[in-house]
Amino acid sequence: MQRRPKPGETEEDLLEFQKQFLAQKTTPSVSVISKKPGEKRTIEKQDDHTEPRDVVQMDALPTTLPASDHVPPTKKSRFKAAQEQKAKLKQARTQPPASHDIDKHDRSTGTVLAKIIERDTHNARYSLPGHVTLPFPALSQVDNTSVQADASTKKKKSLFAQQVASAPEKFGIVSDEPPSVLQMDTKESNTDEEMPSIIDGSGLSATFGKTEAHKIHEENLNCLSQMSEEEVLEEQRKLMQTLDPKLVAFLKAKKVASDGQTEHKHEPERDSVWKPDNKQTPGKSSQDTEVPVPVEVKKDWVHMDDVEYDKLEWMKDLPAPSADSTKTGQQARFDFHGNLVHDDADIPVNVGLHHHGDEPERAGYTLEELFTLARSTNNQQRVLALNTLSKVIKQAKEGNLEKMVQTPILPGIIDAGVIFLLRWSLDDSVESVVAAAVVALNSLLVNHADELAQGKVFHWYQGHRVACQAPAKPEDVGIKLPGESEEKPEETDADLAKQDLILALGSRMNLIQRLTYILRSVRPQAPVVIAVLQLLARLCRHSKQLAYQVFNYKGLLELVIKEFLPITWDMKGVQEPVSNVYGVPLKEAMRLICTLCQAGKNMATVLLSRFQIEERLQRFLLTDTKSSGLPGPEAHGLQMECLNTWKVCLTYGLADGIYIEYYSLIIEQFRHYDGVLDRPREDQDRVAALVSCLETAVCVATSQRKTQTFKHSQDGDSREVEMSEDVAMATINWTHVADLIQPIRIMLRSMLSDLANSFQIKKQSLQVPIACLNFITTYYVHCQTQLHGADIVNSLQEMEQIYTDCIQHWNSIGFSSILSLLSMKSNFLQCKEKCFEECSCLPECGNSSMQEDQFVPVVSSQSPCGFLTAWYRMVYSFSKVHRGLQSAKQQSAGEASLVSPLVVLQSPDLWSYLRKVAKGTSHHQNCFTRLETLLLYFVVKLATIMSSADNGVDMTVVHQVSLRLLTSIQYGDEYLIHDLLSTLIFSPVYFRLESTEATTVKLGEMTLSAPIHLHTATAEQIAVVSEQLLNEAQQNLNSIRACYLAAFSHSEQQVMASRSHYVGDTVATDGCFTSNIGESVMPKDWMFLPLIELYNKYSTVGAEVQNILSSSQLDSVRNVLRWIYLMESCRTYLLEGVSVTLKLSRIMCAFLTGNDMFLDRTVHCFLAGLLRVYTKPAILNKMDFSEHIPGLPSFYDLYVSLLLQYEAVSFGDSLFACYILIALQQRHSVLYRKAIWTEYAGILRTLALPLNELLLPVQLYLEPEETNVELIRLYYQSLYGGTLRPCWCPVLYLVAVHHVNRFMYTQDRTHTKLKCSMMSQILKSNNEVLEKHLKMYKQADVTKDFGMELYETLPAIRRTFIDSLKIS
Repeated sequence: MQRRPKPGETEEDLLEFQKQFLAQKTTPSVSVISKKPGEKRTIEKQDDHTEPRDVVQMDALPTTLPASDHVPPTKKSRFKAAQEQKAKLKQARTQPPASHDIDKHDRSTGTVLAKIIERDTHNARYSLPGHVTLPFPALSQVDNTSVQADASTKKKKSLFAQQVASAPEKFGIVSDEPPSVLQMDTKESNTDEEMPSIIDGSGLSATFGKTEAHKIHEENLNCLSQMSEEEVLEEQRKLMQTLDPKLVAFLKAKKVASDGQTEHKHEPERDSVWKPDNKQTPGKSSQDTEVPVPVEVKKDWVHMDDVEYDKLEWMKDLPAPSADSTKTGQQARFDFHGNLVHDDADIPVNVGLHHHGDEPERAGYTLEELFTLARSTNNQQRVLALNTLSKVIKQAKEGNLEKMVQTPILPGIIDAGVIFLLRWSLDDSVESVVAAAVVALNSLLVNHADELAQGKVFHWYQGHRVACQAPAKPEDVGIKLPGESEEKPEETDADLAKQDLILALGSRMNLIQRLTYILRSVRPQAPVVIAVLQLLARLCRHSKQLAYQVFNYKGLLELVIKEFLPITWDMKGVQEPVSNVYGVPLKEAMRLICTLCQAGKNMATVLLSRFQIEERLQRFLLTDTKSSGLPGPEAHGLQMECLNTWKVCLTYGLADGIYIEYYSLIIEQFRHYDGVLDRPREDQDRVAALVSCLETAVCVATSQRKTQTFKHSQDGDSREVEMSEDVAMATINWTHVADLIQPIRIMLRSMLSDLANSFQIKKQSLQVPIACLNFITTYYVHCQTQLHGADIVNSLQEMEQIYTDCIQHWNSIGFSSILSLLSMKSNFLQCKEKCFEECSCLPECGNSSMQEDQFVPVVSSQSPCGFLTAWYRMVYSFSKVHRGLQSAKQQSAGEASLVSPLVVLQSPDLWSYLRKVAKGTSHHQNCFTRLETLLLYFVVKLATIMSSADNGVDMTVVHQVSLRLLTSIQYGDEYLIHDLLSTLIFSPVYFRLESTEATTVKLGEMTLSAPIHLHTATAEQIAVVSEQLLNEAQQNLNSIRACYLAAFSHSEQQVMASRSHYVGDTVATDGCFTSNIGESVMPKDWMFLPLIELYNKYSTVGAEVQNILSSSQLDSVRNVLRWIYLMESCRTYLLEGVSVTLKLSRIMCAFLTGNDMFLDRTVHCFLAGLLRVYTKPAILNKMDFSEHIPGLPSFYDLYVSLLLQYEAVSFGDSLFACYILIALQQRHSVLYRKAIWTEYAGILRTLALPLNELLLPVQLYLEPEETNVELIRLYYQSLYGGTLRPCWCPVLYLVAVHHVNRFMYTQDRTHTKLKCSMMSQILKSNNEVLEKHLKMYKQADVTKDFGMELYETLPAIRRTFIDSLKIS
C-alpha cells in the first residue's frame, strides 16, 4: 500500500512516490478517459441475459447510499444493448474485461438510482381532463372570508384550489362527467370490507395486487372455518415454532397498528380547529400544556390553520428557577463576569443570560455553549464568548470557583482544545475578535499573581533568579531495563499541547509571528498591547530556547523598543485612561527586556549594545516620575522595571556606566531618606530596589570581566564570534562604591530602631531593611579582597560597630514579634493543598491570589523570611570574616561588650520552628520555597561554626534540619548542596553528641540488640551485631563523605554556575534562569543513588559477562550501605517519606551489581542488618509490591532479575535466600509464588536456607491458607515428583506440606475429586516420609524436625476421610 504524501514534503518527494508506484506496476485506482465533445455516456450491462423489462436486482443494492457525483445511466434501446452485449462476450473470449470489477462494485448515485423496479402501468386506466366552457378561466377576486379549510383532509390547499372546489361552475368546469375507472377503483378500495392486515399484495402484481390478496384472504378464511378450534391452535403453535420470534413480534405489532387505524377510521369526525388548551406536543407533559399560548389564532389568518407549538413555546413566560435537589452533576453556568450562576438565581431576562438552550429557564452559559458560541459566524457572539471565557479562566485561576465546582475548570478546557480555539481566533480578520482572543489567551497563560509575588521578592537575597516555567521531564532514577526503545514517534500538536502548552504555541503554532503581526499591522488599543507584551514575556520565562526565539525573531524587538520604549514622548492633551500607547513607554515592555536579560548574558549584551537599552535605562531612571507625564502608577512601575533590569545587567558586570551617571542623584536621594519606613509603599519599594542595585554594583567593582569580540555581518547585525582572552577593568572600581556604606549604615540603624520599638503595632514593610542588610553584608565580604594593612583593621572595627548596633535590638518586642511569625509564614510548616486548578502542561510558581495577605506563606504580607535571611546571613558572614565574634562571650544582648552570635540562635520561637521543620514529613514545595531554604541554610551554617564551644545548642536538631534541607534545595542552588555535603551532613560531631541512653532506647525499640547468625556461601558463620555496625559506620564517616561527593561529581558544572551567584562573581555568571520549576535537586532516596548508578553501569554489560568490581567501587558500595544503615538507625523519621518497597528495591540492586560482591564480609553484614530493619512487623505491613517504583515498570521485573541472579551466582547463600523469600509471603501477590514454582523451579534445589536462619516469622508464609488451586497443584506436584525435598529447601518444603495438608483436609465440599486424587496417590506412594508428613501434619514448629509438629495418632475426621478412599 502506497504511503500518502504529508504536509511539508517537497516536489522531489512526490516524484519519488511516482517512481515507486510505477516500479510496482500496480493498477491505478482512477483512470482518466479523454472524451470528445458531444459524445454521450453509455453504460454497459453486466448481465448475460436480457430481461424483458428494465429490472435491476435488489440483491446487489448496497445498504447505504454512498455519496458520488456520477451521472445516472441513460435509457438505451434493447437492440443497441443486445449488440453491445455480443461485442462484450466476443471480447471476453480473448481477454478479461478491464472494467468488469469496477462496474461490479460501482456504488455511485446513478447506479443506486438505476436499481429500482418500475411500476407496471400497462393495465392502468386514466381519464382525460374535463371540458371547460370558456377558453380561459374568468378573473375573480379571492374572498378570504368565504373560504373555509377542508377539515376532512389533512392535505393543504391553496386559496384558489379551495374556491375552485367550492364553485367549479364559476371557472367553466363541467362536473357532469361519469366517474373514471381510476376513481371507481379508489372508491372500491375505501369500502369497509374486511381486508388482511399482513398481506397487502404489493409483491403480486402492480395492478391487481390488492384483488389477489383479497382472494388469498378469503381462501384462508374458508380453510379456517372448516377446522376446529383445537386444530387451529395446533397449527398456530407449529407456525410459531418455525417462525423467528422477532418476526412474530413484528406481525403482532402490525396487527395492533392495523386494528388501531381501523377503530380510528370508524370514529366520528372531530372538529379540526386547533385548541391551545387541549393540544399536547410529543414530549410535553400536561402541566406544560396548561399554560395557554400567548397568541390567539384567528381563522381568517392565511396559512395559520396549523399552529407550530414549539415556536410559540418561546413566547411564553419562563418558569421560576429552582434548585432541584434530585439533579446532580449539572453543568456549571457562568455570567459575563465569569461568576458562577446558581440554579435558583432569579435573574431578569433583559440581562442577556437566557438563551435557547437545553435549560432555557436557567441563566448563564456553560463552557460547552461558550465554545460553540466562540465559533459563531456573528462577530459580536464570538467576542462575547471569548470575553466570557477570559473572565471564567481568571476566576478559576484566582481560586474563586474551587469550592463551587466538582471538577477543575482549567484542565477541562485545556483538554477540550481551548488553546486551538484561541489560536484560530487570533487569525481572525475582525479586530474586536483578535482583541478578545489576545485577552483570553493572556488570562490562560499569564499568572499575574505569580508576577506580583516575584516582583516583591526580586530584591531579596537571590530573588532575581527565577525558575524556567516549563513542565519538568523527570528521568526516573532506578534500574534501567534493557531493550526499551528510546525512539518515539513525532508528536502531534494536540499531544504536545497536552504536555507543554507554551512550547506548542511557540514552536508549532507560530504564536510569536502572529503577536508580532498584531503589534505591527493591527496596532490595537492599550489593553491588547499590554496583553501581547505580557504574553511575550511569558514565552520568554518558559525556557532559554523560547526566549531566544523571541529575541531572534526579525523585527520584533525593534518594534517593541521603538514603539513602547521611546526615549522621547509627548503626553500633553492625553486623557486617562490612555487608549493608544504607541509612542509611550510601557512597564510591560521593560519587563519583557528584563526577562530576556535574565535568560542569558549574551542576550543582555546584545540588547545593551545593539538596541541601546542602557541609554533608555538612564533616560527612565534619571527622569522624575512627576515630570515624566505618565500616570503615577505607570511611572512608578516603569522605574521599578528599569531598576530590575539594571540589577540583572549588573549581575553580568554590564551597564555599570549607569552608576557613574546616576551617582550624584543617588547621593542626593539618600539625604532625604530619613524616616523611610513612614513613607508610602511605592517610595519604600523604589529605595529597596535602588539599594539592591548598589549591592550588585559592589560585586561588579570587585570583579574583572572579559570583553566580547563582535563582528558585523553584511546585513548589519553584530554577532558574537569569539571571546577574547583580554581582561579589561570594569568601568567602576572600589573607590566608586566605598562611600556608599555610610548613608546606608545610618539609614539601617534608624530603621532597626523603628522596627524594634513599633513593629508589633505598625507592621511596617521590611523591604528596605532587607536591602540594607544584604548591601552591608556584601560590602564587607568583598572589601576584604580590596583593602590592605590598616584598612582591613578599620573594616573589622566597623563590622564590630555595625554588628553591635544590630544585635542590641534582638531581644526587643519588635524583633520578638517578627520571630513569632516565623512558623506561621513558613512553606515548610503551613502545608497547603495542591492547587485545584493545577495543570501539568502549564506549570506556575504556586501563587494564585492577587491579595498580598493571601500569597503563599513565605512571601505573604508581614512574612519575616526575607528579613531573617538577610539577618542571619549578616551574622554568619561577619562571624566567618571576623573570627573574634566567634570567641565573644555569651551574654545578654544590649550590654556594652561584644555579644556572641549565639544570642541570635537562642530564640524560643526559632527553635520551635526548627524542631517542627526537622520532624515534618511534607511541605509546600514551589518556587518561593527556595527563599525559605536560604534562611535555613544560614541558620544551620551559623550553628555549625559556633558548635565548637559548649553553647548548649541542640546540634542534633541542627543536623536533622540540614538533612531535611538537603532534599528541599531546588535547582540553581547546587552550591548549597555541595557545601552541606562537605561540612554538615557527614560531620562526626553530630553523631557523637547523641547520648548513649538515647541510642540504647532507639536500639531497643528496633529490636536490633540481638545478634544475627548467618552462614555465607563459603560456609562461614557471621554474627551481625547492630552496635558493631553503628560503630563501624560512624568511624567511616569521612570515607562516606568522599564517596558521595565523588558520586555527585558529574554535577560540577552546575555547582560552579550556582557558586558564581553566591560569591558575586559577575564574570562567571551567565544567566539568571534555573531549571525544573519548584523541584528539588536531591530526591528523598538520594542516599541510594550511588548504588543505583553503579548497578546501571554494570547491568548494560549483560548477565552472561562475569563482571568484578574494582576496589574503589567495592568501597563505594560499602560506604553507601554504611550510611543507609546509620540513617535507618539514628534518623529513621527522615526516611519515613520513602516507601519501604522503594528502599527494598534499591537494596536488592546490591545483589545484582557484580557476581560475588554480596559475599564481601562488610557488604554481607550491612545487608543483613538492613534486612532486619526492613522486616520489622510494623514495616512489613507497609510493604506493597504493587506500587509504582521510579525507574521500574514493576517490582515483578526486578524480582525476576533477582531470581536469575540467585540461580547463577548465589551458591545457596542464606542472606540472598532471605531476600528472595520476602516476596513469597502469603499477603503478597500469587505471581511471585508462581514464579518460583513454575519458570524458576530450579531454585528449589539451591534455596537451602535453614529454618533457624529465616529472619521473618514462618507464619507469614503459612497464613492465610492458600486458596489458589493452581498453586496447590504445583505444591503437590513438586512434593510428589521429588523436585522439592526437605534437605534441598527446608523453608519451602514446610510451606508446601502445610498448604497441601490444609487443602486436602478442608471440609468445604469443593474440589472433592482433586482432594481424593491427591490423597489416593499419597497413600500409594513409596515415599513414607512424605506420606507421613502430609497425613500427620499438625502445625509448624521450627524447633522440631522438618520444622513441623505431627499428630501421634490420626484424628478421627482424617481417619474417616482416608478410610472412605480405601473403600472406594
